Amino acid sequence: MKAASLKCRQGRHECRDWSVPPQGPEKSARVDLGIACLHAVALPGVRYTQEEIAAWAGCTHTAIMLIEQRALRKLRARLLFARDPILVEAAQHFFPDAGKRKGVAA
Repeated sequence: MKAASLKCRQGRHECRDWSVPPQGPEKSARVDLGIACLHAVALPGVRYTQEEIAAWAGCTHTAIMLIEQRALRKLRARLLFARDPILVEAAQHFFPDAGKRKGVAA
């Protein structure tokens, strides 16, 4: 079990670009560039895991997960703000909890 865990950790560290600072505009630019490169070579209809995207972006899969969550929050807000009935209905279908606030009873 420990050997598999160590191999997994080594794989993650091999993918990460250690020459870029862990925070700041250089890191953001590197992640943006990596995602753009993946987008340029990705085949239509092929899905990539967070680990694969992270390898392209030179960061961890946790960073990709956070980017995905932020993007979904922005998308939900923009769809609901549009007040287009078709968009609102589609958003409610795909994101049933989009209009609810955490910790607030209905």
